[in-house]
Amino acid sequence: MLNGHVALLLLLTSSLLSCQTTPTKFDELQKGRWTSKVLVRNHKDSKSAIVNLDIVAIRPSRFRIEVTTPIGIHLASLVLDQNEFRGALIQQKKFIIGQASEKSFTYVLGVSLDPYLMMNLLFDEAPSGPAWNCSKDKNDFMSVCENKTQKIKVTWKDREVSRRKIEIETRMASLQMVLQGFSTKVEENAEMFTLEPPDGFKIERIK
Repeated sequence: MLNGHVALLLLLTSSLLSCQTTPTKFDELQKGRWTSKVLVRNHKDSKSAIVNLDIVAIRPSRFRIEVTTPIGIHLASLVLDQNEFRGALIQQKKFIIGQASEKSFTYVLGVSLDPYLMMNLLFDEAPSGPAWNCSKDKNDFMSVCENKTQKIKVTWKDREVSRRKIEIETRMASLQMVLQGFSTKVEENAEMFTLEPPDGFKIERIK
């Protein structure tokens, strides 16, 4: 009888541990909040920098990202709302606004990166467009996406529950992004995805 109880306890413990370590299926979710640390390496001058991101996103095309330094200095607030991208660059006192495009992130990360690709990364989606070629791992999680035309390669690694590492290689730079601190608690209000120019900021339109 005792052996039976021990076997049952081991089975329950094994099941519990399995549930705790199973990676999250982000492609089945509609919204989320993440914290992230991003290492950016510029190919031209070999310089690198680390920034922290606080991200809130709702599919298919809305996000807000707060960018800070490792010691907490506020660098930027970024908002994607459907087709429009806005950014307040705090240290430069500059406010950028325009249609979302590959130029959007160059002002902050120095990398040409489409804001919609960020949504794909967050929710483990294959980017749209015929130039993209993607593959999944044996557990049906997104593994690699490559666009040889634009010379962009994205690799998902080290999945552990809701934590992931994502490596992005572009012409200009490489990025290592660790996404963690995930939560589905997102307040869907107009203010979350609204960003207006602060007083004294120079407005620059993305062309």
